[in-house]
Amino acid sequence: MMKDGKLLTLEDITPEMIKEVYTGKQGCMCGCKGRYYVNPAHREQADKDRGYSMPSGPGHMKMVKKVLNILKKDGRAAIEDNYICVDGLDLDAGERNYVAYINVPS
Repeated sequence: MMKDGKLLTLEDITPEMIKEVYTGKQGCMCGCKGRYYVNPAHREQADKDRGYSMPSGPGHMKMVKKVLNILKKDGRAAIEDNYICVDGLDLDAGERNYVAYINVPS
């Protein structure tokens, strides 16, 4: 992902740049095995991207920061298009799935 002509690294990503995060069990990411947390600053964009309103409470920004920190500490995490995820989760170990979606206004 590029910003101002510069290729962004995980270290460049700040919580303020994250639109929403997901944390849950592996498999389906519709929300049935986990939960989405929306950055209140990007709620309108998140609603527009999804096509429906997502809840965003006072604790959501705390979870955005937490998930981003988890991803930054995991050496397998990488930026893919407009999101950050971990490739190679250990299915047998039951690792949780963490994804952070970078806000890209449409």
